[in-house]
Amino acid sequence: MSPSAAPSTSAEATLAFDVAAFQDELAGLASKHQLASTFDAGLAAALDSSDALSPMRQQYILPSMSDAGVAEASSSEPALYLCGNSLGPLSRRGQQIVTEELGAWGQKGVLGHWDHPRGRPWTKQEERVGRLMSDVVGAKPSEVTAMATLTGNLHTMLSTFYRPAKPLQGGQPRHKIIYEARAFPSDQYALASAVALAGFDPRDALVPLHPRSGESTLRTEDVLAAMEAEKEAVLVMMGGIQYFTGQLFDISTITRRGHELGLMVGWDLAHAFANVPLALHDWDVDFAVWCTYKYGSSGPGGIAGVFVHERWGSMGMKTSIGKAGESAAAGAQGLLRPAGWWGHKKSTRFTMPDSFDAMDGAAGWQTSNPSMLDIASLLGSLETLAQAPGMLKSELADLDIGSEEHGAAVEARTGQVGMGLIMPALRTKSVRLTAYLEHLLTRPDFLPGSNADAIEVLTPREPSARGSQLSIRITDRRGAAEAEAQAKAQAEASAGLATGEVPPPIATTTLVARAHKRAQQEAGLIADVRNPDVMRLAPLAQFSTFADVHAAAEGLRKALLAEL
Repeated sequence: MSPSAAPSTSAEATLAFDVAAFQDELAGLASKHQLASTFDAGLAAALDSSDALSPMRQQYILPSMSDAGVAEASSSEPALYLCGNSLGPLSRRGQQIVTEELGAWGQKGVLGHWDHPRGRPWTKQEERVGRLMSDVVGAKPSEVTAMATLTGNLHTMLSTFYRPAKPLQGGQPRHKIIYEARAFPSDQYALASAVALAGFDPRDALVPLHPRSGESTLRTEDVLAAMEAEKEAVLVMMGGIQYFTGQLFDISTITRRGHELGLMVGWDLAHAFANVPLALHDWDVDFAVWCTYKYGSSGPGGIAGVFVHERWGSMGMKTSIGKAGESAAAGAQGLLRPAGWWGHKKSTRFTMPDSFDAMDGAAGWQTSNPSMLDIASLLGSLETLAQAPGMLKSELADLDIGSEEHGAAVEARTGQVGMGLIMPALRTKSVRLTAYLEHLLTRPDFLPGSNADAIEVLTPREPSARGSQLSIRITDRRGAAEAEAQAKAQAEASAGLATGEVPPPIATTTLVARAHKRAQQEAGLIADVRNPDVMRLAPLAQFSTFADVHAAAEGLRKALLAEL
């Protein structure tokens, strides 16, 4: 494939996965290898033996079994790390580049901004990262930049695109924002503060979307109906993947209908970035924000990313405070946004003018120079992910997806941009890992007798409606009196924590918490739990194996049996 050739942008084609065909494949492998059933550990070994992406695992530093707390475990045996949906592991390339950047700082000091010993001058360090991220989210390089943190970037986007008095898309004043009722709390706080700062009551201005009674996930038709019904809405702001349930929303359909109704549409891709293929440019998304420390493995609190569609990024912005001798426009004009010196045009940035002239594209929303260490860690991770396409197609092995040449070719496209090269490659494995995990967790005899229905998969069963994560509800069937007594004991324990201490995310007396702790200490399973009764498991294509998945399911099963 030449650098200028656009991959398919069809979500249906890229996200599609034939579950029945996969089940037939499992049955065929079990028969071929003379296994007792498709739940045999030998099947995982057979699946791993044909995994073209398996070499990627060695490029990550995974916690060991002993690190996970498994008694007498080998310090070299990797734990079962199914928690990349919360924090991705350190990439070896990221570790290397961070070390190199510290060395460059020591060697060159301030000179490293222009004269960098590794050819990565800090005055434009974010550019290669931006080109790689644009491939991950299906965008032109000019539409993406690395900057700040997720919630900070959401505030920046809201201050730009939430215009209740005079909507950017035209029409009469409207002030309401449609959002998912169980959005990640930080998003809810940001939305509430945005409408409050504009003079509205969040209880009126925020329109929550709830699943139907008895259901855990939102139906696309219900989202569309709410958008049509709410005549005072000006913005739709949702998560690309729902963090609690793992549901992947139909970003294309929701965005298209939102625009037909005169709504601005933005997305929080915290759980979608580097998890599922995206086509933000082709789907006509107005703006999107994401963190990179989950599937992107940039490290705790790592630098975040922003997408602004080129129709908005090309509008620019200029300000002037009217000092004598300046030739800039008076006041402010263009698409107003929070401005800072790193978003100013590079050609005059270091002449320190008092008039702001925004860079073209998403880069014009940058406010401060990014942390060199944050960029280094993310760059190493993205360069690791960028190896995936070449492992599947030899003709892509030598293509540098982050290069200026490739970026220019993508930027020049006048039609569809596509879903990039990295994520469709990773998706070929991730969808199989998650389907295999579901196969093991939903086996008829996973838990015996009256406990057979103690776990419930909340994540959509249709692979095209989810990413790598499966969320499972683990029902605690203790008597009411026992549950109340243990909850009280937990509350008292939390109240007794030293000032400044952070309590665990869930009561440690619940079944899910007890099983989670036991599975970690006995099987080395590293996953996460969410209040009140959910465990999230996420095998990632870049480092997880089918053997990991089998061992995780078995470790969880044994832990539950011991705790029930």
